[in-house]
Amino acid sequence: VVIVTVSQIFTISSDASARAAANAEVIAASGALREALTDQIPKMAPYLFVIDSPPPTTARREIPTGPRFARIRHDRLVFMTQGEVDEYQSFTDPVRGDPDTPDRRITSSSQALVYFGPGIPFSKRIVPVQPQSLESSVTLSASEWVFLHRSILLVLDLPSNVSADWQPPTLDQLTTAGDMFNNPVDSTAAVLYGDFRNGSMDVIYSLPTSIYAANAQTISNFILEKSLTDNPATPSYGAIWQPSVAPRTATLEDRNDFDFYTRSGSNFIPRLADFRIEWTDGRRIDPLGGDERTRWFGLRPDPNFNVNNSFLDNLDAGGTQIPNIAVRRQDVVDYGNGSYADSTQAEIDAFRDKIEWSNVVGPDADTHYRAIWRADTWQYRPKALRFTYRIYDAGDRLKHTAEIDLDEDGDMDPDGPDDPRIVTRFGRQFSIVVPVP
Repeated sequence: VVIVTVSQIFTISSDASARAAANAEVIAASGALREALTDQIPKMAPYLFVIDSPPPTTARREIPTGPRFARIRHDRLVFMTQGEVDEYQSFTDPVRGDPDTPDRRITSSSQALVYFGPGIPFSKRIVPVQPQSLESSVTLSASEWVFLHRSILLVLDLPSNVSADWQPPTLDQLTTAGDMFNNPVDSTAAVLYGDFRNGSMDVIYSLPTSIYAANAQTISNFILEKSLTDNPATPSYGAIWQPSVAPRTATLEDRNDFDFYTRSGSNFIPRLADFRIEWTDGRRIDPLGGDERTRWFGLRPDPNFNVNNSFLDNLDAGGTQIPNIAVRRQDVVDYGNGSYADSTQAEIDAFRDKIEWSNVVGPDADTHYRAIWRADTWQYRPKALRFTYRIYDAGDRLKHTAEIDLDEDGDMDPDGPDDPRIVTRFGRQFSIVVPVP
């Protein structure tokens, strides 16, 4: 009896200690993301600001052995920055931190094209393999995802004594047919430059003879020349919000390996998933009607979708998904139905073919939402951003039972008279609000 009792005490103590360590782990990871966002967003330059929200994935498991019930959001945030001199330093420059070449200066820049969003998980060490797609592999659970903070430096001149083996692309290379700022021959969406996608490069530089300067103004001018009118689903500069490879491991053994420590030229957080971005213009939902809550725009599950027991039972088998709808600012307009609206004609004209696009296919179809602010619409940029995400601990220690509300209508699922469905959730959810300068 004594032995069993002591064993149970040690087990309880060990579990409590492990959960405390797991909590500290996810809190530290969330703090790192919050610090990165609050550091970079205030450096935003008035050239380009994109929120891209693809339809969520099909129902996924939160951990590899769990049930499939959660759709995972993979929103992306892209913007140009203007920081201090040498604000950004290249992670792919081979002389970075090399004690054998102390006379070489690491490539750096005050401007960068910044990306926050999911990366393509890459978990194989040493042997390069084709990374998994975010959308295609239903076997990838939420806890296996990786979050990326990618910075592509804009460099006007390379430092002296740069290695001959290190050759960043120029804007000349990126503006030819099929590259980041130009439509490919087949007229599909532009693709992220290969060296950026696989993480072996994080710099764009300007040739002395080039008519294109590798800076935020030049890239802004490229984008101002593009219109979303003809093909809003695939703008020719859409490559800039595409994910790149995100290694889940690191090695110093061979710089040609995909998981070499310089890969991605970025900071990444493992086990962070379901990343959601909403934005606000700072105004209220309906002050004339007494609703003083701040209005937020972005993707959200359709609250009118009927979530019954049959629907919930089929989720794990890959059944019907709750469609996501877009809430856009230009929709807040009084069309004579007596509803409150404060969008001006100038705002409506500015939005047209430039920002706040969504491909609404039908009432039961997923919407792809995208908001783009450019130099010509900068005055209408958001006042604040709200980020919501879930982080999982390495040992799956953090879990709790919860009633689910998959359509987020305020009524726990299933809808109707049935008792709410109880599920086991893993990890911890965080939400932060960051003001926009």
